[in-house]
Amino acid sequence: MERINVSSVRYEAIFKLILQTMILFLILIFPFVFNFVTTSPPYTINNYGPGGYSIFREKLEDEGFDVSRILISTENLLDLPKSSILVIAGGTKTYRNIEIQRITAFLYRGGTVFLLIDSVTSQNLALKLNVSSSMSNIMETVNYYKTPEIVLTEAPFKEVLKHSPIDKLAFLQPKVVYGSTSPFLKIQTNNTAFLDSNFDKKWSRYTEDLRKYTLVTVEGRGAGILIVVGSPSFLTNDFYTAGFANINTTIYLLKLYSSYLFGEEERYVYFDESHKRWSIWSRDGLINQTYGTITLLTQSESFIVMILLLIISLYYLLPNVRKLKKRSKEGYKNFLKKHIYSKERELYDTLGQPVKPTEEEKILTSLYFQYENFPNRVYNIYLQRKLNNISEKKFTDQEKTLFNEIIKRKIDFKLFIYLFNKLEEIQKRNLI
Repeated sequence: MERINVSSVRYEAIFKLILQTMILFLILIFPFVFNFVTTSPPYTINNYGPGGYSIFREKLEDEGFDVSRILISTENLLDLPKSSILVIAGGTKTYRNIEIQRITAFLYRGGTVFLLIDSVTSQNLALKLNVSSSMSNIMETVNYYKTPEIVLTEAPFKEVLKHSPIDKLAFLQPKVVYGSTSPFLKIQTNNTAFLDSNFDKKWSRYTEDLRKYTLVTVEGRGAGILIVVGSPSFLTNDFYTAGFANINTTIYLLKLYSSYLFGEEERYVYFDESHKRWSIWSRDGLINQTYGTITLLTQSESFIVMILLLIISLYYLLPNVRKLKKRSKEGYKNFLKKHIYSKERELYDTLGQPVKPTEEEKILTSLYFQYENFPNRVYNIYLQRKLNNISEKKFTDQEKTLFNEIIKRKIDFKLFIYLFNKLEEIQKRNLI
């Protein structure tokens, strides 16, 4: 006798559950395992290109700083050690009020904020910390590198010059930084610079004065230190490889003021990269866009109120929808019950004689059993009725065991056709 493989029927539900779990696992985990976009945004510590901060990170680690980055949100700033340094280079996503409040609290309780301004986002953040900046860029007429947009000035600390081939600082398209009148330190241009107020990238002799402009200011804020630089390109890899003293001067500054405040405590540097424009196809971008967005939204009172209203609405609406659906379904079933014909409920005329069902009654009966009464067991019912019409003597012991097991399980269409044909063969055995 031909054997029937019933494993697919027996374990169909388990196989479906395993398959669904694997698909869900791949959807959630696959983007974190395979990085489709490997290029990081500019001014980030894992960007090894000309506009990255990878060399700055390596130099900090060489000097004993513990370097990390913030990729999701700055909400946990107050959990960091007081001797921590927060580096914010530019930014494309706006800082929320709750984030600005925590950055300010982090600064005033003793932290160091190193802010390199560029876009409107970073300029607005600096303004909240009482440091403003110009909209126009500073340009040079004499002291520049390759182009007047790259402004050169003297490095303030002679101690770092021995580590740099060029004893200059370079700033690409810098803004003027307007801080307090009594800063700890101020780095300015030479008196040959001008502010390009008409944005034509040319010196207008009669409207644009040549004088010194502030590029960097170091100021006290509460128990902390605020360092503001007028260009985020100040710490990029290309300026270091060109030989300028930008990175070495910055590290000297951080060591000087963190030691001034906290002695020889361990120093932590955190780069805020949560406000960069990450690609959603990168691993970091996926983390930033999903978990970061959720973290920020949960800080919004309006968002929390909206979620609560949604939960309450679903709590009251869903049961009512189910009731309406159940009522409509029961009404349809009651309609069918009144018009069906089956061996369980035969129709009789007024004299008590069975009435032959009409075609309409046969169709409605089929609908009732297939889609309403037994939607998942319709093949079992048909197969059982076929079995009832065949004498047990015509079955072998193996066939009896087989059909007794299968009739208890859900049967698909292909298996039903096979078993039905097999019953046809069994039914005709005495006729051959």
